[in-house]
Amino acid sequence: MLPAHETNGSPSVSKAVMTTQRRGVTPVCREEALANAVPPDLFPNSVQDPAAAHARFDPAALAPALEVAGGAVLRYGLVAILVLFGAFKFTAVEAAGIEPLVRHSPLLSWLYALTSVRGASDVIGVIELLVAALIAARRFSPRAAAAGSIGAVAVFVATLTFLVSTPGIWVMVPGFPLAVPNATGAFLVKDVFLLGAALWSAGEALRAIHRPKATATPA
Repeated sequence: MLPAHETNGSPSVSKAVMTTQRRGVTPVCREEALANAVPPDLFPNSVQDPAAAHARFDPAALAPALEVAGGAVLRYGLVAILVLFGAFKFTAVEAAGIEPLVRHSPLLSWLYALTSVRGASDVIGVIELLVAALIAARRFSPRAAAAGSIGAVAVFVATLTFLVSTPGIWVMVPGFPLAVPNATGAFLVKDVFLLGAALWSAGEALRAIHRPKATATPA
């Protein structure tokens, strides 16, 4: 047996020393026994699996930021297009360019009975600029943005009817079995996506009207 002062201290050390004595193994000093009795989980985070570290990244965490960014692009991209082409309506070139579309439209042809070609183009331009201003006010007034977005829906529904009402806008191309839109028609097709943006903007603004102010996140 070792002296009492050799076995006092950590229970694990005492146990290691006594075990060596019972098995006939040469006794070891207290310091060596202590070194050999370090628990295996003393440093559990000393080695990490690289795969486990990468697994901590959750792509779903990006969803809110992506949704906010996408909404901003839809809303203010829509505003920019309405402002650009709304202002362009006040030029003689654009007034003449939209005349064939408006004259054959069952929804807008009546404008020429009330005013001139330039006058009708000016009216359309004013409507587009007003709609753009209302949508852009979303941060300050969801109600204004909702009204403007619904107005934009009406604008793009009207322009998309030009694809049906305008003669010659669909043409046959050799080697392709279906009619395709000409240059003017191809330009009008973009309004399908603008209509989608206007519908999204209207829905988001209408929801925000009834959302508690503490949780509202205007964009």
